[in-house]
Amino acid sequence: MVFMIPRLKVFGVLCAIFGPAATGLAAEPLTLAEALRILGEQNPTLVQARMTVEARRQAVVKARAAFLPSLEARLSSDFWRRYPGGTIEGVIPGTDKEPRTDITAAWEILDPQRWLRMSQAVAQREQAQFSLEDRKRDLESSLLSAYYGLLESQRVLE
Repeated sequence: MVFMIPRLKVFGVLCAIFGPAATGLAAEPLTLAEALRILGEQNPTLVQARMTVEARRQAVVKARAAFLPSLEARLSSDFWRRYPGGTIEGVIPGTDKEPRTDITAAWEILDPQRWLRMSQAVAQREQAQFSLEDRKRDLESSLLSAYYGLLESQRVLE
């Protein structure tokens, strides 16, 4: 059995629960499934919590990237000047131009700070996910109370 309440009767309660998202409601019946869908999609608290979860997920990706090897390539503009008995290093205008090239690969394996940052990022991501789920449960509980309270009020008035 699908319960339906005219939208105008639940407008005030839903404004309190949904925030600005409820202002577009018309005078058509609103089912519980629709109310839960609107809550999940448009509640500003849940939208912000989802954005926080995504930011924490990106922080985990960034922390994992620190474990990958790094490669660096450079072309230096320091030139050498040749003398018959040897070389003198330095930038000397108008000399033989022999640029230095340098390619470096590094892979740091035993860095405790990286492991710490990784575990911290994972813990913060999990905390944000739990917070999102808690907020969603709280808001759904409030919505269900309001919805069934209004159904009961409507039944009593009829």
